[in-house]
Amino acid sequence: MHKPNSALDARSHFRCGLPGPRAMALLLFVSFSTILPPRSEAASGLARASVPQMMLKDSSLTFPITPVGLTSTFCTDVCYCSNVNACNCDRSGTITLNHALSSPFSSYNFRVVPVSTPSTCSSGSIVQLPVALSAGQKLQYSVSFSPTRTGSFNDQLNLSGYILSLSGSTPRGSASLIPFQPAGWSAPLVVSKTTGTQLNSPELSSSDPLYLSWAVQNAGDLDAIGPFYFDLYLDGAVIQRWRYDGTLAPQHYAYVKDYGFGPLTSGTHTLELVPDPTHAIGTSPHLTKSFVVTSPARVVAESINFLAGATAVSRTQKVDLGGAQGLSFAVGESFRLKVVRINADGSDGSEVSSAISLANQAPGPPPVASGLEGPAEILFSGTVILGFSDERQKYFPVHSGTSTLSLQVAGRIFPVSATVSSSGYRLGTKPDRYDDFIQQYSDLHGLPPHIVKAVIIKESSYLPKAYRYEPLSIDFAQVSTCGTSCGNGTNLRSKPAYSAYSLQTFADSLNQAMSQGSGINETDISLREHFQVVVDSNRRPLQVLLSPPSSRQAKRVVELADPPISMENILYTNNSTQVGGPWYSSGTSTAAREASYRKYRKTHTPFTAQTVLAASYGLMQATIPTAFADGYSANGSVRQPSDLFEPNINIDLGTDILATKYRSGSSTSQPRTMAELQRAWDTALVRYNGGSSYGADVLKSTAKYFPIPR
Repeated sequence: MHKPNSALDARSHFRCGLPGPRAMALLLFVSFSTILPPRSEAASGLARASVPQMMLKDSSLTFPITPVGLTSTFCTDVCYCSNVNACNCDRSGTITLNHALSSPFSSYNFRVVPVSTPSTCSSGSIVQLPVALSAGQKLQYSVSFSPTRTGSFNDQLNLSGYILSLSGSTPRGSASLIPFQPAGWSAPLVVSKTTGTQLNSPELSSSDPLYLSWAVQNAGDLDAIGPFYFDLYLDGAVIQRWRYDGTLAPQHYAYVKDYGFGPLTSGTHTLELVPDPTHAIGTSPHLTKSFVVTSPARVVAESINFLAGATAVSRTQKVDLGGAQGLSFAVGESFRLKVVRINADGSDGSEVSSAISLANQAPGPPPVASGLEGPAEILFSGTVILGFSDERQKYFPVHSGTSTLSLQVAGRIFPVSATVSSSGYRLGTKPDRYDDFIQQYSDLHGLPPHIVKAVIIKESSYLPKAYRYEPLSIDFAQVSTCGTSCGNGTNLRSKPAYSAYSLQTFADSLNQAMSQGSGINETDISLREHFQVVVDSNRRPLQVLLSPPSSRQAKRVVELADPPISMENILYTNNSTQVGGPWYSSGTSTAAREASYRKYRKTHTPFTAQTVLAASYGLMQATIPTAFADGYSANGSVRQPSDLFEPNINIDLGTDILATKYRSGSSTSQPRTMAELQRAWDTALVRYNGGSSYGADVLKSTAKYFPIPR
């Protein structure tokens, strides 16, 4: 049984010496084996053979006295020849192994070499016996003596009937220091990057602290009496000397744990522990370990507009693992992560296998408050960076705040902080006047701001005063008629929630003439002045006009003092001149609506154009019925429609509507891939506008508006 010295012994008998002070742990003692240099000359004199035609270079070998744990080695050879007294290896033959050696002797490294080869046992390739020799060749091999106990030993090697006699001895009454591996250690000499474990670290970086643990045993049968030393070499230079002043009993061992000596530069390094370098006890084997220190690694974040199907990197951030620097992103700035080695010149090296996860998601306070009634529609609440279970290297920032990217590399966890913000960035190139509003409300609702800007460009060309009357899809369908039944979603002009912003009407099939709503102001009335109308000979607008006018019919722009204007006069007179037109002649849905209106008119009178209630407003072209349903209200009534020309009010409403469309159209609240998120936004955009290709068109155009630092 191997017995450690007591901790008290280890502390009291070891002292650290030059070249400098080092932290030293407890020591206990063990044994190891040292290889003596191989001898190139045989121990015996002339060769002799017992059978003609085969010559043994050595008929007997006597090894020098070898301590326990050490090894003595000879190199010898054999060949066939015509005259054993003057052998020149001029004959051929086959050599077989008739009797192998047993411990503590061994034979190995059998090689067929030319007769002129020096006796070093290092030339040629290793062969297995039996082996055929040609004339001019010899079989060269090594024999060794490695005693594990004291005493005298003898053995014989039989090669094709020829005998090589071996003898060796180990004196009693000696101490011998040899390498020893205590239970739970991975080796007698261990290099680790953490304390408290005596296991070799599988990967070492030039940024890692390094710790050495070693153990040596007295394998002899006498005490090893101090003082004696242990020298530690790093790459050929001594870096530490320990002095032992006590007595190390047989089968006891000493150890050092967690001696710090790093970090080291990248490359291959060699540690060598030399027990008893002054030979106070005797010859002891050295403990040697070579290990590789790799370059440190960094995380690379590549910002890519995945929603647009892009592959090009818009910007790159790099953070060294283990450093204090973090990453920063804009809301909506999707990115891909990878871990790479750092080359000696500072450039990126090869990619390193890593596992990445998100932790410590801490959304910041909302950058802006919504002015809508009721709670705001917020996607991905409580999340700063959206991860994907099936694409662990892709990420999508959805709200401002902080998060931790936890990177596991070679069994070690490296936390990298990530900050997400909706300020300090712009959305592509100009126009950019409203980019701050877009980013703030996108942050509030959890939307990609480049999608919101792409919607604004498509809907209004970035014009805050953009306005579009919707005669068929809103006025006829919802505001001024009942359709098939007068439910809550039809004839809205007469509903209390909308009547304050109803224009004065002439009598029609549904209602007597109605007075102007109490909330109507001059700006609201002036919206009619966008349009031309057909007039009679007195220049009064016609109420009845069931087809586009001829070129001979008189037209003029609607004036502020005009009486109520019929929807059909505006519809047919302005078919292709107003934003959003033509309203009925292009596309199946618009043609169907116009046909439905013609059918309606067979049994109903014309109705007044509600150019305030049946319109789309501002940057995101929100319609009044949708706006009211989404919280654009006060005390149960719709708010002032013309206020939607204000950019912040319009973007607040539009982003809330878009978030609602995403939630109602998405099949999952947690996309598993970036492509799944892209499909969800495609669906939401189609629901926002209604055109089948609208989503794909918007997503493609986001390539122009991807967030970039100011």
